[in-house]
Amino acid sequence: MAGKTLQRSTAHLLAHRRIIVAHAAAAGLAGLLPIPYIDEQLPALVKRAMIRRLAAERHVDLEEDAVREIAEGRVGRPSWRSLVGIGPFIGTARRSVRAAILAYGVYRRAESASRTYALGTLFDHYCARHHVGVGVDSDTARQLRVRIERAIDAPGGGLGAHVFRRGLQGALRATLRAPLELLGSATFGRLRRLRGKGKESDKEVEAEEIVESTIDRSMERERSFLGRAARAIDRQLGAIGGAWVDGLVANFEAQAGAKE
Repeated sequence: MAGKTLQRSTAHLLAHRRIIVAHAAAAGLAGLLPIPYIDEQLPALVKRAMIRRLAAERHVDLEEDAVREIAEGRVGRPSWRSLVGIGPFIGTARRSVRAAILAYGVYRRAESASRTYALGTLFDHYCARHHVGVGVDSDTARQLRVRIERAIDAPGGGLGAHVFRRGLQGALRATLRAPLELLGSATFGRLRRLRGKGKESDKEVEAEEIVESTIDRSMERERSFLGRAARAIDRQLGAIGGAWVDGLVANFEAQAGAKE
């Protein structure tokens, strides 16, 4: 009976699994490029875009500070502006980074990607099963982020890294095109145009939308590297990831029970 109950409690997470996988893979693959700013700022943009997208899908309003609190936790504020000046280095990265990228640490990026997936999954679960009221403010978001981190760090919460590691290893064997798909000339051109007048908070949101649209286009192309990696990860999750997701949700729910 308990197993059936848990299965029912996680079935709703299938609806947005592809969205979460795509963003987790994109954040992990973007971080594979050992280029200053790109390995930090771009994954941060991807995670913020994921949280904003999931909230929109679940019809949950988020304050701007709440997006950062949930996506990044108590960390500094990386800005989209840091990416604008990196464009000239992308062409040389195709040649010079190929050897360095192999030694950069697939395991670390897979672990990061798995945590991004767990973050998105638990936030999606919160929106679907726990959120009440109109929106989420920064204080609520901060408490939610702590709860999510504890669920991920609890026993069994980190067992999904091997699923992402297989996908990222396949990426490394093939090409560097995956991280570069997020950093093409069109993306940089759109980011540069944000440097004009306007509120900085509005530009941050637009920068996230630029990254979001790039991910969507990559996922739609049959031969895109990001799309192939995300589909491979999604297949692995469908085959062996169910127990991991069940464990994450159980860890998340156990914290609420401990407080009562």
